Order: sequence, then structure tokens, then C-alpha cells
Amino acid sequence: MFTASMIRTASLSAWLALAALASSRAAAELPQHLAAGGFGPVIADFDFELGGDWETFDIRFGDTVAMRNGIAFASMPFSFGGRVAVHNLTANGWQRVQTLNPPIPDAGFGRTITFRDGLTIVGDQTAAYVYKRNSNGLWALRQTLRPPATDGVTLFPVALKYEAGTLIASASRDAHPGVVYVFELGTDGRFFRRATLRARDGSPGDGFGGSLSMTKTTLVMGSSGAAYIFIHNSLGNWVQTQKLVPAGTAAGFGSSVAIDQGMIIVGASQEDLETEFDTPDGHWAGGAAYVFLPTAGRYLESLRLRPRVDEKFEYVNFGSQVAMMGRYIAIKAIGNPVNDSVVAQGIVFTYTRDGSTVLARGIASAHFESNSDNISMALANNWLLVGHLGSSRCFNGCPGDAALYDVNRFQQ
Repeated sequence: MFTASMIRTASLSAWLALAALASSRAAAELPQHLAAGGFGPVIADFDFELGGDWETFDIRFGDTVAMRNGIAFASMPFSFGGRVAVHNLTANGWQRVQTLNPPIPDAGFGRTITFRDGLTIVGDQTAAYVYKRNSNGLWALRQTLRPPATDGVTLFPVALKYEAGTLIASASRDAHPGVVYVFELGTDGRFFRRATLRARDGSPGDGFGGSLSMTKTTLVMGSSGAAYIFIHNSLGNWVQTQKLVPAGTAAGFGSSVAIDQGMIIVGASQEDLETEFDTPDGHWAGGAAYVFLPTAGRYLESLRLRPRVDEKFEYVNFGSQVAMMGRYIAIKAIGNPVNDSVVAQGIVFTYTRDGSTVLARGIASAHFESNSDNISMALANNWLLVGHLGSSRCFNGCPGDAALYDVNRFQQ
């Protein structure tokens, strides 16, 4: 007969055994990337109880980040009307040179950002604002883009992506399928709406355009359960050419997409959740990312990415965001999801690719506590910028910060 005390002792022994196993596994996990700098909010140690200048306090700094060619953006969409901090890389490190504000304060400014070739487009909940970099290096509002009033849009933009004179911006519509608007840059330097794209088999609430990626000639739109490819044809029109679906069941497929140099990756962040109760060694795992490569004019599934237990013992939501540039891949997840003694951390797995070969490289971990919704990332060559919203300094409000990692370097 077992007593309550015996059961508690047995449970404790089992927990200690799992903890020891987890510790031994952790020693063999993928190496941690070296943090190589970063930047933070204007007032990092603001205390609400002591008062302060609310109009200059950067709440949730790093909600969305973007980076390229020595310029980085970090948004604060819930900071009293929303704002976006602009940082330049100088001889003295990263310096904040400007703060972008919406023409009309509206919570949500900076929910999504895309940046390329001297243009930055920032979205809130009803419009996309186009900023152009002037000769003095500062950014000025150039144009405001909104969807047609007759389209029944409830949120715009959901996501943004800009490349080589083409801007795509998605919108959700409660009673109708989602849409993606295609804007082209005219000779006057202003965008005009060229097309409205929908999935051929679209349905209300399909999430079409919830994630976006593009090259000069190819658009990829994530949705609920699929990803759609549109090609710029010889007539100058964008036409759907393929619908990507996984070979098997993949919950959350389409939650993120990325395309670069002939490779498409689609995240399935809710796939195959394994918990300590489902696995003999007590590990946690969840999510996957699918690699598609072109074959005979079509993209075919060629690889499924999911960290092994020896690469990371505890993680979920793998594939919730994907980025590619050159030979590097970055995939967002959340680590330490259930251990009560360790606060969950936002993490980013990195990979290198060579043709069709993809190899695991390392992990960039949040250096402050943050949950699955509390990190963002941007990849530029070998630099990975990660925004961390949660912080051990957080008191009745989260300052957040952004950390820069060199994916070619690792902690010793």
C-alpha cells in the first residue's frame, strides 16, 4: 500500500531524475550565439509609482524590429499612440537618431514594418505609412495608404513586405476571404494600388496574407493551413500558380513564410506538440518548418525542420516566424515552456543552407525573460536582431530592448 508521503517521494525522485536528464541534455544542446550589442528604450528604469514623463517613455520597445545595411527600426505600438525608433550604426556603435510618430496617434503604429532601399513602411490598424529617407539621413512621411472603403476590411495591414518597387500589404475581412493588395512605386515616387489578390479557394477567416514574403518576381502568402505562390507573368499581372500544403498533417501550417534564392520555408508552429507526459525523457517540443524547393517548375516539399532533443530539450511554437537571407535561416520559437523555476524564453534557432542542404547552427536566447508573444526578429546577412519585450526590469509596464547577435560567433 502506498502512502501519500511515498507518492510524493516517488514523484520528487522522478522529477529529480528528469531534471538531471534535462541538465545533461542541455550540455549538448546547440551552442548559444554571442550577443554583439543592441539598444533599448529611452527610459529603461522608469517607475510608474514615482511618476515620470509618460509621453517619452518607450513601452514595449522592440515589439517589431527591422534591420538592413546599418539601419535598424524598433517599434513601440502600444506606447501612447505608437512610435518607431530609428537607429544607425556609427563608429561609436548603434545610435538612436530619430523617432517616427503617426500623423494621428493611434495605438498599433509599428505593429508591422518593412524596410528596403530608402523606404520604410509602417503599419498600424487602419493604414500603412510610407516614410522616405531624405538627403540629411532623416525619415519623412511621404504617403498614407488605406484599403478601399468598399472592401469591408477590419484590419489593415496585417502584414507588409516591400521589394524593388513593389509593396504587398494584407488585410483581414470578417465576412469575406482575406486579401493582399499590391502597390507599385510610380515615377513620381508614390505608390499606387495595382492589384488585389485572393486565394482561388479563399473563404471567410482563411487568414490569407497573415504572413508575407517576396522576391522581385514571386510572392508567397501564408494562410490557415496553406501557403500560396503568385508569379509576375509576361503580361505584368500577378497570378496564383501554386498552393503549398504539407504531405501530412501539420497544425499551424502557413503561420509564417519566407522565400529567398529559390527556397521557400513555411512554418507550422502548432504541429505535433510533445510534452513531458508524452515522452519518456520528459522533453517538450512543438512546431516544425517545411522546406520547399523548385522542381520542374513547381515547388515541392523536400525537408522538414524540427530541432532534435539533443539540440534543444524544451521548446514549443517552433516556426512561428521564419526569416532567410543569403546562406542563413532564422526560426523563432519559445524555450523552457513549462519549468516553473525558469521563466519561458523567446528563442531563435539558426541554420545555414547550401543548395538543398540545411544544417542546424545555433540558438539566440532572450537575455531577459519573455514569452512566446514577446520576441520579434530580423535577419540581415550574418546579423540577427531580436526584440525582447519582457524584462526583469519590467515594473507595471515593459520597457523591452533589442539585442544584436552575430550568427558566425558563439559564446565561449
